Amino acid sequence: MIPGENVAAFFRDFGVTAEFDGRTATVLFDQHDEDILHGVGQTRLYLVTFSASDFPTLTHGNSIVIDGESYQVQVINSLSDGSLRQARLFKP
Repeated sequence: MIPGENVAAFFRDFGVTAEFDGRTATVLFDQHDEDILHGVGQTRLYLVTFSASDFPTLTHGNSIVIDGESYQVQVINSLSDGSLRQARLFKP
């Protein structure tokens, strides 16, 4: 996202439903192939971007359901001022 853009509009226009710890929120979900081992292989990369206030306790090892599919959190990072967070996921 570009600084100064309406983040709420991105979530409204491109978001999907996610569930964690009894809470439901709209998140941005991305999945794409990523080269590994200097292009020898590929792996599927799953990323979810969400408001930090929606899932404040989401952390490494937790399970999250996105659009009905279950994923596990590998790495989680704060973005920009910390109001948004992004997690790298994998399918268990």
